[in-house]
Amino acid sequence: MNYLLALLSFVLLQQGGLKVENAWVRNVSAGMNSALFFDVVNSGSEADTLIKVDCNAAQIVQMHETFEEGDMMGMRVIKAVVIKAKSTFKFKPMANHVIL
Repeated sequence: MNYLLALLSFVLLQQGGLKVENAWVRNVSAGMNSALFFDVVNSGSEADTLIKVDCNAAQIVQMHETFEEGDMMGMRVIKAVVIKAKSTFKFKPMANHVIL
């Protein structure tokens, strides 16, 4: 998992000065999908957009959001996340996250 987090941090740092903090992966049984949670800090003076998360160690890597419609909850793929200038965007449980 350290390799995954280091890779994610390196890729984001190469794209517009974003910084990853507080990253963690949900522990699951072998062969099951997991979720990656982290904060993306944009200390720049302009908004930046995260358009992709990639990991060679996982077959599936998708940004998702959790939504509620009526009394049902679900998840859907999202294509991008805008991180406003001088702000932090949180990928967290029951909200935006990355499926591995």
